[in-house]
Amino acid sequence: MEEPQLTPHQFPRGAAPGTFLHSLFEELDFTQPVPEGWMAEKLQLSGFDAQWAPVLTDWLGAC
Repeated sequence: MEEPQLTPHQFPRGAAPGTFLHSLFEELDFTQPVPEGWMAEKLQLSGFDAQWAPVLTDWLGAC
């Protein structure tokens, strides 16, 4: 059985995840693509599963 595909709407909710997402917005240069590996590193440093890296990278890349 296939695992359901993750979407940004399934990312954990609450103060800590919100602060994490806000920190990404503060660090990113939205005129450039998200650097490869950057998101996975940020997720791991903040205690989130790296499985979210492609989801959040695509989401932020669309901003």
